[in-house]
Amino acid sequence: MEFEHNYDFYLLLDAVLNEPHKVKDIVVKNRAILDAENLSGENVLCWLALENLIEGVSLLRSLGSKIPQFTLCEAIEMGNTEMVILLLELGADIEAEISFCRSAIDNEIYNLSSKKKRLIRSYFEQYGHEI
Repeated sequence: MEFEHNYDFYLLLDAVLNEPHKVKDIVVKNRAILDAENLSGENVLCWLALENLIEGVSLLRSLGSKIPQFTLCEAIEMGNTEMVILLLELGADIEAEISFCRSAIDNEIYNLSSKKKRLIRSYFEQYGHEI
């Protein structure tokens, strides 16, 4: 069963990356594919967000894919400012992640520039949150 679940992840990922025009049909035939995870527990939308693939994230969200918890924080950690704003626009659950996002932006391990920190903070302010 886990193999099938993992297979669905790679089937959807391959379609998004190589044949995006087929993704809607794939999802219509199998809505559960949007929840399929890889061995790291990421769904395809999360994987695409971490790779900063804006179009793929937008496509999957338009088809009803969930934004998994911590995807927004991980985008912050990676310094992907465009993805951060997209995830906010697409309805990432800020309330559930706000304390983690605060930690991510100030964590020296991620070495975010002052400019990126300011941008990300301004994005959150636009949605009524201070980080």
